Amino acid sequence: MARGAPVTSKGGSVQVTSRGHIELDLQAIAKVLGPAAVGHVLERVDEGKDTKDKPFAPYSRGYARWLERGGEDTRVDMRVTGGLMNSLAVREEVIDAKGLTLTVGPGTGTSEVRAPKTTVAPRGKNKGVPIRRMTKTGKRGPPHNLVGKYLDVKRPWLGISPRGMKLLTAIIERAKVFKGGV
Repeated sequence: MARGAPVTSKGGSVQVTSRGHIELDLQAIAKVLGPAAVGHVLERVDEGKDTKDKPFAPYSRGYARWLERGGEDTRVDMRVTGGLMNSLAVREEVIDAKGLTLTVGPGTGTSEVRAPKTTVAPRGKNKGVPIRRMTKTGKRGPPHNLVGKYLDVKRPWLGISPRGMKLLTAIIERAKVFKGGV
């Protein structure tokens, strides 16, 4: 075999040459890591944890009261409308001499603004009982990517936590991203 000639098996993502060089198929890795990274951020935020796997700082008293008036949970989960979290995706994939860089973030769409509204149950056993819920105002909020950046200052949420790094590493190790059975 000629020096430097690739030694591979079909269908993998890492190529090992006779000189001991290892070549990764970064596109295959990106296909596995991108969705896993997004899923990790969504799961961690839903658990109320920041990028260090610590509980989020609580909402301010005023904002917590505003949520309560709307019948919403005051647990920090960044999902009043769901738009910000639902827009999270891989926004950029760069493969260059340095390797693979995936940028995960919210989109540029907007969510309808919601506000608390109290109504009274009109009939039944709860007749006359106040009902609190968030209602749509008909107005649009700022783009999700700006909201996400603003929220990230007080409650770092957009990133991979130490637990997430272990998870993503394990995913790469289990994924069939290695050529030649490496």
